[in-house]
Amino acid sequence: MLLFNSKEMTSTIGKFATGYASLLESGVSGALGIQQNILNTPMGKCFAVGFMWSSSDLTEGHRLLDEIASLGQVLHNSVVETTIPEWLNGIAKFAPKAAYGRNCTISLRRLTDEVNSVIGEHVAKMPEDRSTLLSILQLRGPSEAASAESVFGAREAHYCLEFIATSSEPARTQEVWEWAVGFRDALRKTDEQNILASTYISLTPPAEANSSGIYGDNWEALVKVKRQYDPQNVFRHALPQFS
Repeated sequence: MLLFNSKEMTSTIGKFATGYASLLESGVSGALGIQQNILNTPMGKCFAVGFMWSSSDLTEGHRLLDEIASLGQVLHNSVVETTIPEWLNGIAKFAPKAAYGRNCTISLRRLTDEVNSVIGEHVAKMPEDRSTLLSILQLRGPSEAASAESVFGAREAHYCLEFIATSSEPARTQEVWEWAVGFRDALRKTDEQNILASTYISLTPPAEANSSGIYGDNWEALVKVKRQYDPQNVFRHALPQFS
């Protein structure tokens, strides 16, 4: 994890987004995985970037780590060669053991200046709760290719913005949820050509899920299977939910 100087959050986010976009345009191995986060820390809100390199070419991995670190002022760098279980244990140290609330999401093709402006505005309003954060994930590389073995239709490069609207205190759940929904809805008002119709089913409240957009051409086949094997809708609480 790379922790960046975040005193000027909007500037930090914008500089990173511009530099990372340029890096991608120059051609980057699919072995690189980046997860951008805005976290609440004892020092205040912090822009943190998770760095994952899934290749045995460690020389190239270290080169890209230096490239990513150069996109801002790094205050702390904890990136080391590790295993998946060790990595998960490390991440668990950042996460509270219990939280209350739910998540929502939006998928965007690019992190444009318009989008970054909205992010900067709403991150400033993010409730100061250790359990509340914004996480930005990316789909690119081999995952862009359509696969007959997958039911999911969103197979183009995009960013998933996950609003983790949870709180360490049950009494604050409504406040946190209103922040997340306001943030997401503000992004929905940006360039509509930059917004994907689909979202991640596990991160989308069932009442808001655009299932045909999520599953694409496979949606009708799923409906047929549902009607055949569960005509009484016994599994009504499963995801996706069929009307």
